[in-house]
Amino acid sequence: MKNDLRYALRVLLKNPGFSSVAVLTLALGIGATAIVFSIVNGVLLQPLGYPDSDRIVYIWEGDNQDGFTRNYQNQTSPQNFLDWREKNQVFEAIAGYANFKESVTRNFVYTSGDLPYRLNGRFVTTNYFKVFGQKPLIGRAFTPREEARGSARVAVISHQLWSGIFNKEPQIIGKTMNLENAGRHTYEIIGVMPEGFRHPNTDVWVSIAHAPAFRGWTKGAQLMNQRGGTVMRAVGKLKKGVSRERAMGEMNAIQAGIFEEHKGNELKGDSWEIGPNIDLQPILDSVVSRVRASLILFSGAVGLLLLIACANVANLLLSRALARQREMSSRASQGASRWHLIRQLLTESAVLSLIAGLAGSALAWWGTKLVLQFSAGAIPRAGEVTMDWRVLAFTLAVSLLTGTLFGLAPALQSSRTNLSDALREGA
Repeated sequence: MKNDLRYALRVLLKNPGFSSVAVLTLALGIGATAIVFSIVNGVLLQPLGYPDSDRIVYIWEGDNQDGFTRNYQNQTSPQNFLDWREKNQVFEAIAGYANFKESVTRNFVYTSGDLPYRLNGRFVTTNYFKVFGQKPLIGRAFTPREEARGSARVAVISHQLWSGIFNKEPQIIGKTMNLENAGRHTYEIIGVMPEGFRHPNTDVWVSIAHAPAFRGWTKGAQLMNQRGGTVMRAVGKLKKGVSRERAMGEMNAIQAGIFEEHKGNELKGDSWEIGPNIDLQPILDSVVSRVRASLILFSGAVGLLLLIACANVANLLLSRALARQREMSSRASQGASRWHLIRQLLTESAVLSLIAGLAGSALAWWGTKLVLQFSAGAIPRAGEVTMDWRVLAFTLAVSLLTGTLFGLAPALQSSRTNLSDALREGA
């Protein structure tokens, strides 16, 4: 094998023009494939950065006839949410947050001195962080009593907000901040979440006990007392060993009882009614659903590009094989078997593809950054896309596979030697 490798390197170095064209052609195909795989791996294949994220699901309410389009009309009402949380036996925890369509709950204004800052805020149930298996980096999370009406106004902030506006102030716990959202109120900061956790794209979380009533109800009413109006988004963590199908069966039974008891309750002038069915959507699917089909289609297109590159290199090798017929005949006349000739030619192809793989990896490292830079905001989980060991292992596997693909046919062709013809030509 060492002799085969040495000979392969000598042959490639003696033909720099051919070797350069072949390596460049393959490197482009392998590099493009590695770029796409690094994105697919980071976006579609890797689990979210929460403990047991495969057990976290969104809970949608609606009618099977609408296909669960998973928009604001397929969320739920606060009272329905409380029924789910109380009656279910399949979830480790169910949490929710106010998600008004007109974004009332998301626009918080924090004022420091004379400078106002617009923040993404959420009114959440007090067990919200439990669903995601997250604990504050410093301070504490909400307690169950802070979900009751009239409880103290407290807030948990993101690591990004703490690092930015508050400049990582060590004594941040116990400090107050004035937040304006359907009124100006003072909140005590009780915790800072770990770096990287902002679900769903949030700077500050406050208890849902202080969420404003949805439009159409009596001013000042507590949001959690309302039934009807799909203004809450629910997320739950399944118990260990509970399948999604089993959970859907139980939740649909609970929802059927709620529907029979309250069907026809409309939200003053709106057409939103209580939905009779429940659908559970894995949280990863909710994050990547809008790009999954595009990435799969793009992967197929890049795979075809790699096959075209392999075909082009195979054509180059077949053309070169004609010029090497005399060499193969000479080696056969000296006792080389057909298998030895095939092995030698495949070794040359493998060396060529591995060199192209190294060049393709360098191209992918640079190209992945470029793609993410120009597609900022269009690709979810873009921050988790990296050239890790999985991508490198994939690139190595692709390199070896392409070496076999484009090298096999030329190797078989070149190894068919005819000694009598070679001698007749004066070889």
